[in-house]
Amino acid sequence: TMWVGTWGKGLFRIRNDVPERLLDGHLVEDILIARDGRIWVADASVGEGILVYNAASGDFVSPGLSFDGCTPTRVCAMDEDGNGDLWLGTWNLGLYRIDLASKTVLPAAAPGTGFNHIHSLTYDNTGNFLVGSDDGLLEMNLLTGERTLYRNDRNDPSSLSDKFVYPVARDHEGGLWIGTYYGGVNYAAPDAGRFTTRSLTELVSADEKYIVSCFCEDPDGTLWLGSDNGGLFRYDPARNTAERWQASRGSARRFTTLNIHALLRLENDLWIGTYSDNLLRLD
Repeated sequence: TMWVGTWGKGLFRIRNDVPERLLDGHLVEDILIARDGRIWVADASVGEGILVYNAASGDFVSPGLSFDGCTPTRVCAMDEDGNGDLWLGTWNLGLYRIDLASKTVLPAAAPGTGFNHIHSLTYDNTGNFLVGSDDGLLEMNLLTGERTLYRNDRNDPSSLSDKFVYPVARDHEGGLWIGTYYGGVNYAAPDAGRFTTRSLTELVSADEKYIVSCFCEDPDGTLWLGSDNGGLFRYDPARNTAERWQASRGSARRFTTLNIHALLRLENDLWIGTYSDNLLRLD
């Protein structure tokens, strides 16, 4: 089963290639399928900011949360830690944690450096959260409380290429991939502590800069990159080469002008979520 979130059209569930619309008209920011199987939806159109799927009724319902020391707000990103607690990255009130045992929402970090306009939240299974925001990339250790903020420094070529960080992911080798607003994709080898920038503009010999919004890894180690203003790209880290995806004859312009917000590699298909251009499946 595939879950697809949209802004204004609600949530879709696709099973056996048949789409079913749920939460019609809702503003879905993020979807998280937890390890226990529960499906959480960050929904900007509900008071608590979040819903959970009730398998018995087949509906998304309020989880019945209480807020202790914080208030409901717009939730932009979600992930769970090693204890099964849910963490919420908000647009304007920093970082929240949900103690699921008591259904209590607690403030984990106030808005400020590293927590301003959170775009992505990734738990890397080593006790660390990676927070992508308008302030850069923050690495936060839940056990020690230690925080390291990576930002753009024009005098340091090994620093992040841009301060606006969107998607963050670790590959199967432990390498860190960071998508930025105008600075392309950044990569840090495991435990290296330094970033290497790959510029799509240079790799495809283009004149414009591309906004990298999302990416996913192929089984052969290549990466699919989605762009807000350039469509779909494929990058080969081993050869450091990239191509702008043209697809088949007659659809080249469509692919190069897509505003892409989500990518998923599933068996022999690449699923492409777009801004106002529907959901596409590429063989």
